[in-house]
Amino acid sequence: MLTQSISKYGYDQIEIRHNTERGKFSVLYYRDGQIIAADCANAPLDFMAVRQALSKGKNIDADAAADVPTMLKTLIA
Repeated sequence: MLTQSISKYGYDQIEIRHNTERGKFSVLYYRDGQIIAADCANAPLDFMAVRQALSKGKNIDADAAADVPTMLKTLIA
């Protein structure tokens, strides 16, 4: 299992994206509606999307991220 983590300070909300058939999951951490961290296991596309959002000061909406089939990179705003 490949586990990757990005973190930045404390959080007040989480969204869990999981696909048990593929053995992957991501936990997205938010503070005041802004994504601040992610733990990703076997989910490199989620990891890269969160990394891109954090490095550019962008956000990934938590409600939209809860829809697992939606690719996170399409939600970067």
